[in-house]
Amino acid sequence: MTSNLEQKTGEAQPNRRSKPRTTVPCIKIRCENELYVPEDWGLGGCRIANYEGQLRPGTTVLIEMFLNVVHEHDGLPVKAEVVRFEPENNNSLALFFADLSARDIEDFCEASGKNFPAELMEVMA
Repeated sequence: MTSNLEQKTGEAQPNRRSKPRTTVPCIKIRCENELYVPEDWGLGGCRIANYEGQLRPGTTVLIEMFLNVVHEHDGLPVKAEVVRFEPENNNSLALFFADLSARDIEDFCEASGKNFPAELMEVMA
């Protein structure tokens, strides 16, 4: 059983990812009006560094996902839950994507007029 402090900060939790992640920076995330390049990401979520906002574990937030190659379009809205905040690890914020699918990203790429980036194949499996 984890202590209350561990639950609040997300420390000492085992890796429970059910979907693969990549470190290929082919997306950007807008969270609380700030743009971040995720440290790693996949269909199940992402981790961003240097987060200075007020979001903490248990909070749900609507973020926008952008293809890293272009920003002249609207972002893909994604509902995310904050699962970890690690101030000792470069202010890392870990987000869980509640309902993002490979189809959502494919449709987003198509609507943006961009080809489905080859780098995304790793996380779409």
